[in-house]
Amino acid sequence: MPRPGHYRGELLGDFKGNAISFQVAADGRTISNVQMTGYWRCSDSLSNTTYKTSPRLVSTYGAMPGTVPVKAGLFSAEAKQPYLLWNLSGRFVTPTTAQGTFMVQSNDCTSYKLTFTATRQ
Repeated sequence: MPRPGHYRGELLGDFKGNAISFQVAADGRTISNVQMTGYWRCSDSLSNTTYKTSPRLVSTYGAMPGTVPVKAGLFSAEAKQPYLLWNLSGRFVTPTTAQGTFMVQSNDCTSYKLTFTATRQ
């Protein structure tokens, strides 16, 4: 069972400084306020090129909506909001450390699937 509190960790991918943070509820059964800070890749609509062209800051898009259930230390959820899709999955490897994957995307931007290790702060 995870310990309640605020968790933070580095997202591993192309850009340094990408981070994930989230809150574990007092009963340890849900995760909320999942946020990514850092960059994602966006297509350049003027030249019709691929996602690998234009990095943009993603922190302004806010938190993943809803809560993510935690069962036997495992968690997984997909959330949609107009124009955005979030995916979070992983497991608590200790009561204060979680490992997993995270992705956020829109019609023209994606973080791709990133891995993370987050620890209780």
